[in-house]
Amino acid sequence: MTAENHSHEHRWHLPAVEALERRPVSFVYNEFADELVVAFTDPPRPAVTVFVNDWVAVRVDPETSEVVRIHVADFLREAVREVPLVLELARDLGIEEDDRPIVAGSSSVADPQHRVIVRDVLALVSTS
Repeated sequence: MTAENHSHEHRWHLPAVEALERRPVSFVYNEFADELVVAFTDPPRPAVTVFVNDWVAVRVDPETSEVVRIHVADFLREAVREVPLVLELARDLGIEEDDRPIVAGSSSVADPQHRVIVRDVLALVSTS
């Protein structure tokens, strides 16, 4: 796995929500690590890690520069303090701070609720 530090100049691009309508998108929340992973490809593709900030990393396909996975570490412990959008995102996914269930799923983003969640994740990365 290769890791890079994020610079002000993006060397990668986020998928548009509309472009994801026919692709599987998976959301996996690990309660022990307090980490949310959103994957835009199945099966996983080779990718390099780019750290956006202290708690967000994106996995980027080195050949296309497309973001194929987003990792949000310290999802409820830290990210919510930095970006209030995280709390809204947690509610959309059914993750609660006191009782943190594991959320795992894979689906198309044609479902309006999933479109909202993906939009929120992409906004989270864009504002970081």
